[in-house]
Amino acid sequence: MSIIFVKKGQSILEVILAVAIFGLISAALMTLATGGFTALRQGGEQTEAEAIAQDAIEGVRSIRDDAWNNLIYTTSSINISGNKWIFSGENTTSTVGKYTRTISFENICRDASNTIATCPGSYTDIESKKVIVTVTWQTSGGAVNQVQQSTYLTNWDSREWTQTDWSGGSGQAVWSDATRYNTDDGNLNFGTNGQIGLGTNSPTTFSTTTWPFTVAGDYTYNSSKISVASDLASLADTGAGGSCSGTPNACSTFGSGGTCLAQTGCAWTLGGSGATTNPSFDSTITGWTYADWESASRVSGDRQTTGGNPNGYIRVVVAGNKNSTISGYWQQPFTTSANNPAGTVSFNWRIPTYTAAAISSFYLYVFVESTSGAPTLANYVWRSAAISGTTNWASVSNLDISSKLGAAGTYYLKVVVRGIYTGASGAGQTIGAFDNVSLNWTAADTCTGTPSACNTFSGGATCAAQAGCSWASAPAYPTDKPSIYNSASFTTTTVGAWTGFSEVANKNGGEIYYQLSNDDGATWKYWNGSIWSVVAGATDYNTAVTVNANISNFSTTSAKLMFKAFLSSNGSQLVELDQVQIGYSDNAGGGGGSYFTSGYFVSSAYNTNLTSARTQILKWDETLPSGSDLQLQVRTAPDSAGSPGAWTGWYGPSGAGTYFTNPLGAIIPAALNGNKWLQYRAELTGDGSVTPLLQEVRLNYK
Repeated sequence: MSIIFVKKGQSILEVILAVAIFGLISAALMTLATGGFTALRQGGEQTEAEAIAQDAIEGVRSIRDDAWNNLIYTTSSINISGNKWIFSGENTTSTVGKYTRTISFENICRDASNTIATCPGSYTDIESKKVIVTVTWQTSGGAVNQVQQSTYLTNWDSREWTQTDWSGGSGQAVWSDATRYNTDDGNLNFGTNGQIGLGTNSPTTFSTTTWPFTVAGDYTYNSSKISVASDLASLADTGAGGSCSGTPNACSTFGSGGTCLAQTGCAWTLGGSGATTNPSFDSTITGWTYADWESASRVSGDRQTTGGNPNGYIRVVVAGNKNSTISGYWQQPFTTSANNPAGTVSFNWRIPTYTAAAISSFYLYVFVESTSGAPTLANYVWRSAAISGTTNWASVSNLDISSKLGAAGTYYLKVVVRGIYTGASGAGQTIGAFDNVSLNWTAADTCTGTPSACNTFSGGATCAAQAGCSWASAPAYPTDKPSIYNSASFTTTTVGAWTGFSEVANKNGGEIYYQLSNDDGATWKYWNGSIWSVVAGATDYNTAVTVNANISNFSTTSAKLMFKAFLSSNGSQLVELDQVQIGYSDNAGGGGGSYFTSGYFVSSAYNTNLTSARTQILKWDETLPSGSDLQLQVRTAPDSAGSPGAWTGWYGPSGAGTYFTNPLGAIIPAALNGNKWLQYRAELTGDGSVTPLLQEVRLNYK
């Protein structure tokens, strides 16, 4: 019996050991499998993030290929517009699913050997950029992962228009001779090949300076009353000239209170406008209230601070329950002050969470109703398509809700989330979200009654809108004597006396009057019959003949002069000023002379032979002694039968009216893109003892 007992004990021990070994092996296998699945999922996320980053790099490269001067941002997202990539704007990022993508740009600096160096280096390479794309996302475990890709972009496929010599002189409107240009002010020295500088002001001669009205940016004026074009400063046609005759039909067609009330028998009723408040929910829900509608215990509403479009948003959370209709709504009251106004609603909506179980139908609604509280389902102004899953933010803009607004009073804008659940087993949470919810209403002013006569209508559009009235048009020019003056004083350090004043003009029966200033326009003066006196009245001015007869008495102390011209017309007279010129004697004294203190020239127009050129970068070579300066501007024009059409304004890096001052290069604003013709303008200034030198101009385009 002892032998039998020993054999049974050994069998039990073997079983226990086998079970223990199996458990250890099984646990190890489960750990390995779980780790493998996690690694596989994370590897897939990494691959997707890399693809999103590479997509951004290719998008930026596509924008670069369109025009180098599009790359003006430090950080910007990209999107597709008109079947091409564009930048979204400074400090924007984008979201792709659970991934956040940031595109940054860095300047490239180079050393003296043109090798990329740490900024600031020897100079900034304006034709190179570094692009860095960063993609971040949160893993299922809560960790934040990141991938980053970068590349270098260059302006490699562009062309350059280069001019290095101006010795051929002026008078060439369109570029053909590489040594010539279009116009100048007479104060420059073009005689040396390969450079241009200020000319010498001889101490023994008389000089003149002329304002030809070729560059609108050189003058200050009201552009609605005066136009500067085709080398003329002209009164602008206001479009209000003419007369109205006939018999009108009804007051209701008169669109302004003054016109309406001017008609015997017509009455004017004011309209109005208004809007709801706090559409963005970025800070609060002020103005909005939430209420449950159906199955109150299964629905709630709240504001979220992040995740909106952008920032904060409101939501309705529906906890599904079989055989139930569950809904909740947000509402805001607003008041209209006019009857039957026009109204629109705009908003964004999204389904951030969706549980399909037991859902029979799920919709988002918008209502505009005259009563507060739960909406009447059939009265909705908008309903989403049937919801079947989560969505990104979608937009609805300017939805017409005018039919819901009747008599003046208080109305309620309501946004609703509603789900119907069947008897199927299981139900979960589904969320409907709204952002940027706004309603705007407006009611036009109205005129009612019976009008008097057509001849009370002083405008062509108002006249023509009346049945039975006809308008006979005629040019109409301003009658309030609008003025134009040179924005910067003519300045010379060598003036002895002002010797003459003249005009070239087409007055057509009108007149042009003048005032002068020697303090940059701070005060203006006129000849009062005995002295140059400070202007005090509206008619304190003189004709050019009077100014010329007395300009020798005008002070030379500041060595500055500005003119202001008043274009006077009775409304039918087109007054045009072609040129203003002053003469002055040189006061440099004997020996040698000095440089002019300022001068400018305008290049010939250059034909890129491209239907839609991108004018991208301006560079030049200069020698700039202390006491001198050099600045340039650029403009473009479309082609018009082989010649330049209407020119843009003169541009610098910050827009029209600004100047390029960095010879190493600056980006030309993209507003000048899309035209065939290019032109530049250079201004040289000095203190009279030195001159800047311009040796080469390079305009980059593609």
